Amino acid sequence: MCATTERKLRILFVCIGNSCRSPMAEAVMKNLLPGASTWEMDSAAIASWNVGLPPEERCLRILQEHGLDSNHIARQVTKADFYRFDFIFGMDPRNVEDLQRIAPADATAKIELLGRYDSERDNVILDPYFETGDHGFRRCFEQISRSCVGFLRIHGATRLCHAAAAAD
Repeated sequence: MCATTERKLRILFVCIGNSCRSPMAEAVMKNLLPGASTWEMDSAAIASWNVGLPPEERCLRILQEHGLDSNHIARQVTKADFYRFDFIFGMDPRNVEDLQRIAPADATAKIELLGRYDSERDNVILDPYFETGDHGFRRCFEQISRSCVGFLRIHGATRLCHAAAAAD
C-alpha cells in the first residue's frame, strides 16, 4: 500500500543553456509520471543567454516525434533552487562542477549526473546543440529516457505506486 502523506519529490534538470538537454529531460520525466501529484519537475540553465526563450527547435521536434510537448521557457538556476529541489541533475561533468561551485554551503539538494542512472552506463549526456541535424538530439533523447527510467527504478517505487493508486 502506498503512503498518502508522502512529501512531494522535486527534481531540477540543468544544462548549460536550458534549450536542449534539460527541457528534454523535464518533458521525458513528466511523461513517465503523468498526473503524479507527488512529483515536481523543472529545468534551468547555468548560463543566462537563453533566458526567456523556448527550447531549441530540434529539441521540440524530437519531443513531438515521441508524442511529448514542452511549453518550458528557459530560466537560470537560482540560489533558492538548491533548497527547493531534492535532486538537481547536471547533464555532463561540467554542469555538475558549475552547480557545486554556485551551490550555497548549506544547500539541501543532491547534485548528480543524470546519466549515472543510465542502464547502458552512458554517464555523460553530450550537448547536441552544435551537431548538424537531429542525430545528436535523438541520441540525447534515448540517453535521457534510459536515465529517467533508471532513476525511477531506484527512487520512485513507492511514489509510482502512489501515482498509480491516485489515477484509479
